[in-house]
Amino acid sequence: MGLGGSDNIREQLRQILRDSAILYASPAQDIRHRDGRLAPWAFYSWNVTTTSSALRLIAENLLERLSAFRSTQLASYGYTGIPILSACVMASEGRYS
Repeated sequence: MGLGGSDNIREQLRQILRDSAILYASPAQDIRHRDGRLAPWAFYSWNVTTTSSALRLIAENLLERLSAFRSTQLASYGYTGIPILSACVMASEGRYS
């Protein structure tokens, strides 16, 4: 299967997440789980969700997934989802609020 349309968008997003959204522990910088245990890596979305190109890809991917979603209102929990929510509302051209 070729990388056309949504497959291409998803692959571009995967690459950005691999390159920019994973923080790795180092001898100079620990990463810890919420319970205080050491972790080898952590997902950190702010490096991605604060860029217009990545947010555009995220919104396109999510809006494709939501195409059969019958509601017109989207919601987010916590600060991490706010940029994603905003991007989806903007890219939906009035479908979602």
